[in-house]
Amino acid sequence: LPTPLFYAGKLWVCGGGDSVQMTAVTSRAATLQRKNCYVKYEVTFENCKHSLICVTGYGNLNKIFMLTLASDAFFTSLCSKMLILALITPWNTEGKDATLENTYLLSRCAPIITDV
Repeated sequence: LPTPLFYAGKLWVCGGGDSVQMTAVTSRAATLQRKNCYVKYEVTFENCKHSLICVTGYGNLNKIFMLTLASDAFFTSLCSKMLILALITPWNTEGKDATLENTYLLSRCAPIITDV
């Protein structure tokens, strides 16, 4: 993959949305502040039966990258496209949706990268 063109320490959601800091920024010990690096995210993937599955999860937003893919046939339809990707460390919440019931962080899972 190419070197990222941009690395963000903070994300602001347009239209009056929240401001979220990455864990890399909140881990600096210089000032005391509330940590707001926790995010709710959705990932859609295709299972072996070719049906789409949408999974809602929660985790730490570690980093956001912006990069342009090479014009290589390997990337097929994404060839030469600019991507904005998020590095997230998911939490194990046993698949519970915090908007519907009390949800607790049981453990952290392996980091994932998904598009924004």
